[in-house]
Amino acid sequence: MAHISIIQTTLGSPDDAEKITTALLDEHLAACVQTSGPIISSYRWQGNIDNSREWRLTIKTTEANCPAVVSWLEAHHPYQTPEIIWQSLGCTDAYAAWCHDSVRQEQGE
Repeated sequence: MAHISIIQTTLGSPDDAEKITTALLDEHLAACVQTSGPIISSYRWQGNIDNSREWRLTIKTTEANCPAVVSWLEAHHPYQTPEIIWQSLGCTDAYAAWCHDSVRQEQGE
């Protein structure tokens, strides 16, 4: 069974979500980015409980490319402390091959 990485983050507006999506695809860091929202996020921040409308990005890339996507998000995300979480998931060989062919691979692969 093949594997890909799924990275998730949230943004405060559909415009920010679109900008991040376009950049990740233009730079061949992601094979696919899905936008969901608005969602309501409830969280503790600076001693208070907050509720915010957000848009969730689900970013699909190769396992080898995952660190590059995470680093890119850390550098470009508009939030001070963004949610950037990831996991490796099994997928079909055909889907993994498409994902691999859709992204720029890191050196050495």
